[in-house]
Amino acid sequence: MLPNRVTSSLLTSSQIAGIAGLYFVTGKLGLLLAVEPGYATAIWPPSGIALVAILWLGYRMWPGIWLGSCERVDIL
Repeated sequence: MLPNRVTSSLLTSSQIAGIAGLYFVTGKLGLLLAVEPGYATAIWPPSGIALVAILWLGYRMWPGIWLGSCERVDIL
């Protein structure tokens, strides 16, 4: 069995990754709801996801919100 500190770190890391993925996917879906795709949208679900993540899970979730808001990541 893993020590509590390790399991806590794994849980926090998985929560951050989940928030990032959810924010990214809902952001893409929100842009599809725009009047003219790719421009402004009246509905932006990621803002609600970010608010709930911060209120329920705490400020330690900000890296997930930041990563999820990155539209494109170049590895090389």
